[in-house]
Amino acid sequence: MNDDEKRALKAELSVAFRPSAPIDRMGLFAGRLNQTDMVINAVLQRGQHVILYGERGVGKTSLAKVLTEILHSAGIRKVNSDTINCDPTDDFSSLWHKAFRELTFKIKMVSGFSTATDEEKNLDAIVPKTVTPDDVRRALSTLKESTIIVFDEFDRIQKPETKMLMADTIKTLSDHSVDTTLLIVGVAQSVSDLIEQHLSIERALVQVPMPRMSRDELMQIISKAIAGTNIQLDDSVVDKIVRLSYGLPHYTHLLSLEAGMASVERGSARIEDEDFTTAVSRIVKAKQTIADTFYAAVSSSYKNSRHKLTLLSCAMSPTDGQGFFQASAVSDTYGRLVQKSCQVSDIQKHLTEFVSEKRGKVLQRQGTQRRFRYRFSNPLVQPYTIIHSLSENLISEAQLWMMDQPFYG
Repeated sequence: MNDDEKRALKAELSVAFRPSAPIDRMGLFAGRLNQTDMVINAVLQRGQHVILYGERGVGKTSLAKVLTEILHSAGIRKVNSDTINCDPTDDFSSLWHKAFRELTFKIKMVSGFSTATDEEKNLDAIVPKTVTPDDVRRALSTLKESTIIVFDEFDRIQKPETKMLMADTIKTLSDHSVDTTLLIVGVAQSVSDLIEQHLSIERALVQVPMPRMSRDELMQIISKAIAGTNIQLDDSVVDKIVRLSYGLPHYTHLLSLEAGMASVERGSARIEDEDFTTAVSRIVKAKQTIADTFYAAVSSSYKNSRHKLTLLSCAMSPTDGQGFFQASAVSDTYGRLVQKSCQVSDIQKHLTEFVSEKRGKVLQRQGTQRRFRYRFSNPLVQPYTIIHSLSENLISEAQLWMMDQPFYG
């Protein structure tokens, strides 16, 4: 394989696998049929709005970004205002000013004796500085086409009043049958985490939870991505990538991309087990932000500290669709790793530290005493913990694949 061929294959891989950005083209979007159907059905019903919620990194933004293309492919014309990214400084007015700057309407302009002409203005020109839900309703009513407005990362909104006003807006738009669909996207376990609800908007709100992806969905990502390339993957590598992704598409893209780059660099268009091993090593070196979180959790001045092993046990323990695991599952996994009996009391101190500032709050904890359940605060740290442990030989690939890791869905 010459240098030009290598460059061409690397370019194909970079287009096919997108770990650093949401998928924004339907041709690369895979899985999520149930969630897509729920969102589309809501969009097609006037007065219906959507809240899309789940863990970070499960593909919520990707679905929002390809929605309009999916509708167009089905012959359904909708105008998308593009994605409005929320931030902690936003209030209700600033959110809608952002959205209205993306939406336009036409008005008749007459100058002297000349013929009337249509002039295009954006909606921001017709709303006051301080926006109310009724201002939103009036402005959107001027549009002649059906519209979708996506508010992404809504969980970053810190003002309760903003959430309440958004709920009021949903009710107002629904009551007046305005032909605009609001799609609110955010990291949350439930709708109440994202929006200050009142009962009157339940009929207008379609709740779409996004769990981690199933094995089949992750395999679809890989097969769809390489379909238009000259790259091939060994089945054993596909299985390893899917299992180590833990239901998170980010890692499916990242592991596939790095393994593919490794195969090209050794002069092959076929990704094999040795390329997977190289990918693991590269990811440990490259994921600095996640690595910082990992090291904050496990660093210790004691040579015989078992924090790394306990966190690895957390990462490998069976979870539910939202990533939560029980302390008993951690102790069982720990026991299997060290091949001796382990009780919850043996690892409870570490679990308590992992939810504290001292260890960077690497875990979240919910529930009551003796019924606590845990999950990684940043889901991407979970697979990274396993990847790092592989690179340090804290666990071997053979051990890892024998541990009966859970799949999602």
